[in-house]
Amino acid sequence: MLERLTGFFVYGETYSDRLRGKSVPFQIEWTLADGVIVGTSIDDASKDLFVEPATINGFVDNNIISFIKKYPKRWATDKNGNVSIIENAPPRDIHYSGVEFDDHFEGEWEMTLDQIHENEEIIEFVAIGTWFLKKN
Repeated sequence: MLERLTGFFVYGETYSDRLRGKSVPFQIEWTLADGVIVGTSIDDASKDLFVEPATINGFVDNNIISFIKKYPKRWATDKNGNVSIIENAPPRDIHYSGVEFDDHFEGEWEMTLDQIHENEEIIEFVAIGTWFLKKN
């Protein structure tokens, strides 16, 4: 059965002052069958960038939820707030994990990012945040 959920995600402490603590509304439509989640997500930060929504794949086991959100293409926001699509790189996996309550889910998300420095060294770091979804 198709379920619709609404909520928000929040940029965590690894983000710049401009984004840290910012809440972004999002909606998810998913089918949950035998503990497996398959669906799509649209959020206010990316809805004007893509024709198709992000995909959602994961599971619910007892009251634990885990899913990966993947946008159609990789995109980034620079320190000045400019958004760009990165055509020659695969989209990143955004890992959501959390707990199911009677009427909602909540938890944390993380995404591994990389930066290439002047000496060609690639350094990875993890961007983090929180999320909340209400069952409708």
